[in-house]
Amino acid sequence: MVLQEVGESILTWFDGKLSRLNKSDVDLDIPVSDYEFTSTPSTQVMIEEIFSYSITVNYVGSVEYSLVKAPSGMVINQNEITWMPSDSDIGQSTVIIRAIIDDQVILQSFTIDISAPFSLCNNLSDINTKFIRQKS
Repeated sequence: MVLQEVGESILTWFDGKLSRLNKSDVDLDIPVSDYEFTSTPSTQVMIEEIFSYSITVNYVGSVEYSLVKAPSGMVINQNEITWMPSDSDIGQSTVIIRAIIDDQVILQSFTIDISAPFSLCNNLSDINTKFIRQKS
């Protein structure tokens, strides 16, 4: 499935993997769509912070939106995506949105960088600590 043309490359989704192909290496008949996404999502979020994205396209009628690929817990309601990442989501997550307009399908793909507001400490032995004993 072709997701998006980016310069001289084509972004594809096949067998559960996102790939980038050079246009010169493939002979594809990609249908031209009259529609496109007009919104751009934020690509950074902190854990325990709500990620919200209002999707817009260049069409004023009925549009059916769905998530093709998304991190666990991300939901889409009409044209609004919401999600609250946790510490287990730290890193990068790919999101692919499908919009169906007049029997045409368009896709938007982006990567979200999820980080913590401070460095998480998973190994207490790496911390130099001093214990203070109170005199009695």
